[in-house]
Amino acid sequence: MKIRDINEQFERLSSQGFKIVPTIVNSSGISSRTPILTSLRSFNNIISPSFVVSSQDQAVLLVQHISSYVQEIFVDAEKKIPFQVHNDEFLLGNIYSAIIQNTFPNKIFPFKANDLTVDSLLDTLFTHYTDLAGMQIGVVGLGNIGSKISIALVECGVSVILYSRDFNRANNIASFINSIKPSPTMSMASPAATLDQIFFSSQAILLCGNSTINLSKFSLECLVSPRENPDLIIQVGHDLIGSHHLKRILEISPFLVHRLDISDSIEKLINSQLILKNSPPVALSDYYSKRSFVSHGLVPTFPCYVVNDARSPLALVKDNYQDLEELSIAFTSGSVEFE
Repeated sequence: MKIRDINEQFERLSSQGFKIVPTIVNSSGISSRTPILTSLRSFNNIISPSFVVSSQDQAVLLVQHISSYVQEIFVDAEKKIPFQVHNDEFLLGNIYSAIIQNTFPNKIFPFKANDLTVDSLLDTLFTHYTDLAGMQIGVVGLGNIGSKISIALVECGVSVILYSRDFNRANNIASFINSIKPSPTMSMASPAATLDQIFFSSQAILLCGNSTINLSKFSLECLVSPRENPDLIIQVGHDLIGSHHLKRILEISPFLVHRLDISDSIEKLINSQLILKNSPPVALSDYYSKRSFVSHGLVPTFPCYVVNDARSPLALVKDNYQDLEELSIAFTSGSVEFE
């Protein structure tokens, strides 16, 4: 798809009242001479196309071409592209730095794409199981996302079984997680020597790798047997179950395998940043006789009310309050006591 065609669509959607807010992520696992448009998300009046780039030059060129047709651009601040030398120029592989130095920084917002993925994964698991404490979950693939979600799960009370093609890597990451987890946390991470161990022992399995896994007959039998474990497989990365195995699994259990959707996390990210952009921090404001307010996480130096917006503390509440003590969004700073 030509960039001019994309911009024409952006222009058409903007004329219909939509805000165009793209996300740009970088990946070392995708090698392409041009940016890739991977998805198009829509929520409220916002259209959010997602682009993947594999070099700094691609990122800068993309922003230069689309910036006149979009409102804001969210750029992945994580560095995933290897160091390169191009035309005697040293490229460090940080697309966010390259974009703000060479384009229009007032439209650029940083975010961490992998952290969004981890947040979405936790939300999905909590939605499916309600409570994760005491569960045993297998993680296949221990790159950035696999390692981060493993730490988060252990902190939630999950016993995590880790699998990597390199057993030493799985063992080292398990040891690291166990050494940094909060001391009251009884759950632990442990390495698995084989995929069979993951599929036999786990209540849920997270596939976080970048290549197709080959299931043994034993693992397949674990999935399709009428027993509780496992009852959910989430494909997080590019990892895929072989098509012939996937077909068999879905015949027995159509709802067993899920593809992770990060749309809700992206919506929360964009909405929160746009709200902050339109409501810059206000330190302190006096509204009614000797009543002071603080907002946006700023720390007060004397007793005051913490509210949604110090400039207009009634903005999200009904009008004509006679007594600000009634404000449900206003809380005095200090300790909390229960009667």
